[in-house]
Amino acid sequence: MGRSGMGRNGFLIVLFRVLGTLILLSVILTAIPLTIPSMMGYQMFHVKTGSMAPAIPADSVVYVKPADALDVKEGDVIAFYRGKDTIIHRVVENRFVTGEFVTKGDANEQPDLDLTHYRYFIGTVRFSIPVIGALMVVYASNVGKIYVLCFAVSGALFHVLANKMQDQ
Repeated sequence: MGRSGMGRNGFLIVLFRVLGTLILLSVILTAIPLTIPSMMGYQMFHVKTGSMAPAIPADSVVYVKPADALDVKEGDVIAFYRGKDTIIHRVVENRFVTGEFVTKGDANEQPDLDLTHYRYFIGTVRFSIPVIGALMVVYASNVGKIYVLCFAVSGALFHVLANKMQDQ
């Protein structure tokens, strides 16, 4: 069979191109929810616990937009600092006079014991995507970045290999 036939080489060329494309697409598609929103002014946070389940399960990523604390209403989900941690909880009450929020995790029975002062307020949660938070942790680590780079390079190399085989 010639170059145009679907002999063994023809099958391998198609296989390598399909594999290369699938690998490159997987890298691009998993990176989009972790890159594009930050260019649009969102901060992203990994939800580590189930305190906001079922609305926001553990290992979700939440997208937070800065907001004026005075615009926050009861029922809004907000992000705020508590010590070194970032907390994602729902506002039970916005105490405008004292400049504090009463917050509560959806899965918790009682409101948080500590009030959250406006100075620790980051912004309001606009949306969340389950499972992507775990991926965010991997992508943010040095080892994860190396894996993603190697994965992308392997996808490109499948295309190079297919082109070399076709040129023979």
